[in-house]
Amino acid sequence: MLHNYLTILWRNIYRQPVHFILNLSCLTLGITAALLVLLYLDFELNYDRSHTYADRIYRIDTRSITTHEKVIEVDWQSTPANFGPFLQQDYPEIERWVRFFTFWQNDAVNFEYQKKIYEEADVFAADSSVFQIFSFDLIEGNPENALKGPDKIVLSESFAKRIFGDKNPIGEILLSRLPHNLPDTEEAYNLLVTGVYRDMPKNSHLIAQAMVSAETDPHLDNYYFNDFNVFTYALLYSEVNPVDFTPKLSQIYEKYLSADREPVLMSAHHELTPITKIHLKETGGLTYIYIFSGVGLLLLLIASVSYVNLTTAQAGRRALEIGIRKVMGSNRRQLIVQFLTESLFFTLVALTLAIGLVMLSISQLNEMLGLQLAVAQLWQPQLLFGMLVIVLLLGVLGGSYPAFFLSSFEPVTVTKGRRIQGAPFRNVLVAVQFAVAIFVLICTGMICHQLRYLRQKDLGFDQQQMVMLTLPNSK
Repeated sequence: MLHNYLTILWRNIYRQPVHFILNLSCLTLGITAALLVLLYLDFELNYDRSHTYADRIYRIDTRSITTHEKVIEVDWQSTPANFGPFLQQDYPEIERWVRFFTFWQNDAVNFEYQKKIYEEADVFAADSSVFQIFSFDLIEGNPENALKGPDKIVLSESFAKRIFGDKNPIGEILLSRLPHNLPDTEEAYNLLVTGVYRDMPKNSHLIAQAMVSAETDPHLDNYYFNDFNVFTYALLYSEVNPVDFTPKLSQIYEKYLSADREPVLMSAHHELTPITKIHLKETGGLTYIYIFSGVGLLLLLIASVSYVNLTTAQAGRRALEIGIRKVMGSNRRQLIVQFLTESLFFTLVALTLAIGLVMLSISQLNEMLGLQLAVAQLWQPQLLFGMLVIVLLLGVLGGSYPAFFLSSFEPVTVTKGRRIQGAPFRNVLVAVQFAVAIFVLICTGMICHQLRYLRQKDLGFDQQQMVMLTLPNSK
């Protein structure tokens, strides 16, 4: 029976190739756009999910500081540098901690190897526990001691290849100058390469091309509570409730803060931010996710309405076929299965072509938007489920009119040449399609107007022939 249904479908395609190509192209483009939006949403919602302990890693943020005079709302992402060592010492709830910071004053760091200079901005100092907390895949070196001790550095795979090519970088020395304004302290460093890790995924809130051991900082043991200059991350034990634990963090100031050494600061209020929520929190929360979800749904709606409308417009021509099949003994149930099978098969073909278009366009999209989307994401269970929903939804919608409406007519009605009118239904579909298209055009016009306003707004000074220079720090 299935072979018979597909044979009839092929014959209809052969008779009306233009209609088939037009309908298939509209549906394919709509599904392609929806799949690209799905990939983007999956990319955004899985920020920092690549870490094994992602659900237990928290960044310690500073919401406010308390002085002798008042409480100041600061909303800093940093903490004092000496805050981390007190965590595991005083709180059994914390399994491990790590700090990311820069003790040098240059925006970018220059590394010298064989008289060639390599500049890199994404360089951080980090504690040796970083590989026990974050799942950075160290492909060369020992994660236990790669950053233990001063004057050590680990590199990302791409940065290591940029400097050393195909040569094994372990044991090589990188020369660097890290100005830090400490009197009588050498600022030139010979950094020993002790590890290479795979490039961090782009959907990570903290990207590092190189990490210097924290003990390289000559000022590390002298930091005090007045310097909120590091990003501190804590790995909590699985049974710890972060809501109950957070208020305890302020006790560190009560226990260790000395009024003689810090006469202004009295305390600070901290919050634990899950690393899986940092990106959304810093980019407007779920607002943009809802916006892109709405755009994807609108694109899919336009494609589905076009598909249903074109299918409905051609379904009336098959009324005589329905009447003859009923006369030959087909019942309504068989006709319903036939039309739904045809529609589902058609939608499945469109989905297959859409996946092909995604594969062809994804590299250009990544390059244009700075993303790291991959076709392999489509095979994740949640996205496979989304594609299954798309096929079933569009398949049922496209075949519903001939399956449930035309199949209900008596054979004598259609065999005598009486036309089956579906104009009111098609008019509604066309109206919905135009309404959605006009809505999208209006939103696009508003966005273009706002962008034009940002580009052309008078900033109050002449931007022409003005440059900004960054001067190296001097002793």
